[in-house]
Amino acid sequence: MLKELPQDLKIIGTRWVLAWKAPGVAKARLVVQGCQEKSSAIRGGAPTASRDAMMPVCLFGSQKHWSLGQYDAECAYLQSEGLGRSLLLRMPDPAPPTKYPGEVVAATGAIYGTKDAVRKWYFHLKAILANHGLYESVLEKGTYRMFEDSELIMTMHIHLLVAFGSRSKEAKSVLQTLQKSLHLNGGVKKQFEYLARLVTIPDKDITISQAKSAKSVDLIYIDPARKKKG
Repeated sequence: MLKELPQDLKIIGTRWVLAWKAPGVAKARLVVQGCQEKSSAIRGGAPTASRDAMMPVCLFGSQKHWSLGQYDAECAYLQSEGLGRSLLLRMPDPAPPTKYPGEVVAATGAIYGTKDAVRKWYFHLKAILANHGLYESVLEKGTYRMFEDSELIMTMHIHLLVAFGSRSKEAKSVLQTLQKSLHLNGGVKKQFEYLARLVTIPDKDITISQAKSAKSVDLIYIDPARKKKG
């Protein structure tokens, strides 16, 4: 127990963030008020696969006639191990179960709200995938491929993952293991949204459209008089 707080250590506040995930379904998440932390020496940010990476991944999977799945890592930032620094947090009011308002606790890992939370998750995900034979592309960060027999390819955007896999027992076994170790919700789907794109698999083909995004674009009227005269 600390009797005196070191000068270079500051107690950081926390708060609840409430959101409606679906009609009638509310979700509360405890987050750190990271703006209070001296973050100049903390490296944040992490690479994710670009939107364009989705196209060659779909092309490759379609040519192989592989099954396509979409997955969402549950509480992704909380899965990473270690923090690499001391972080003291003051509990909000109301406090989480087993804690009381104003209580100061030490964080044992990454948590939502800290500058490096997404970076910790990225390295955690990368290590787990490597342990199962999926290695990151040198040309496209956030894209992973199982080099042995090339039976699985995956692209990720923070906590969202899209995976193409062959119907072999090995590929299915790896995906099942990853679902447990990374707490992935989802699975093989015929239609889903990914980065504002609607992905549809009617049979052996893959269709990608952005009709929903196109409808949300505001039309801007330009007076003909503004057009340049030839």
